[in-house]
Amino acid sequence: MSDKLQPLVIAGFGRSGTTWLQDSIAAANQLRAVFEPLNPDAIRGAEPYAYRFVSASASAPELYRLLRHYFFDEFHSPWADYRIIAQKLVCRPADLASWARTRRILRQYERAFRYLRIYRRQRQYSRRIVKFVRANMMLSWLKQTFDARIVFIVRHPAAVVTSQLHSLVSWKPYARIEQFRKDNGLLEMLGEGSRKLLFQSLDEIEACTLLWCIENQEALRQVRESNIHAVFYEDLIRDGQCRWREITSVLGLEIVPSEELVALPSQQAWGRQAEDPAVVHPYAAWTRRIDEATTTRIQSILDAAHVDFYHVGDPLPSNRDAYVSYSSINST
Repeated sequence: MSDKLQPLVIAGFGRSGTTWLQDSIAAANQLRAVFEPLNPDAIRGAEPYAYRFVSASASAPELYRLLRHYFFDEFHSPWADYRIIAQKLVCRPADLASWARTRRILRQYERAFRYLRIYRRQRQYSRRIVKFVRANMMLSWLKQTFDARIVFIVRHPAAVVTSQLHSLVSWKPYARIEQFRKDNGLLEMLGEGSRKLLFQSLDEIEACTLLWCIENQEALRQVRESNIHAVFYEDLIRDGQCRWREITSVLGLEIVPSEELVALPSQQAWGRQAEDPAVVHPYAAWTRRIDEATTTRIQSILDAAHVDFYHVGDPLPSNRDAYVSYSSINST
């Protein structure tokens, strides 16, 4: 397949930096950023495939047709193009019943117009970069089926979980656990620890942590299986210049995002700035917001699921070489 036709994919667990990665690469290389085409709340036909385990050799014709549409076909989508869920902009009389509700709908309009202004320019570009947080367990299938160039990003579970707890309605942890319990293909791939945890009673912190374990462990297995490029979020912050060059090369692109561009999406310091003790390290900011009880519950799930590449007591990943190799750029 021609390099210009190969889909470019950014994947990772929700709140792991996937949007930051997509936006930085897209802006630097004049790419059309296609946003979350497996979001069932915004994309018709996505619900059967969101967070689904799909083996490398699986036959999934409906999933193929759905994703091919966003990889290659001409389309117009408020969500995939502009990150807007149109039905949320419908103003009903009840929305004007109080000033608080009115402010909420006004903020939604303001954000929609801001997104339209930002992303409408990207629709003119022919080449696309597609971002997923619901495709982590089908990376090998994406690579084999579409010859996709894929970058997978993984971030500290405590940083992710403490962020997701602020919007549990969006992440639906218990619905996803119930889905995983019924997925025989996934259950066969899971380690004994994670499989047992799936059928236990868990609080919200434990449920979100278990989902992080399951999706990231399976994704990293597929990363090794299919020679997919992966990066730790914390290394991307600490060693930005080198990591961004690798990612750009893996995706077959020419322009590495500038420091100024990378700092824009999430207002983060990176590269050499991250070594300055006067700068708040974004990869460690969560350590000031987490309490001991939360720390204990997250670590208990990591231990039971046999996760050895993060520990709640250390904001940086460990045992990197077993999961991600930075010694050379993976061939895609």
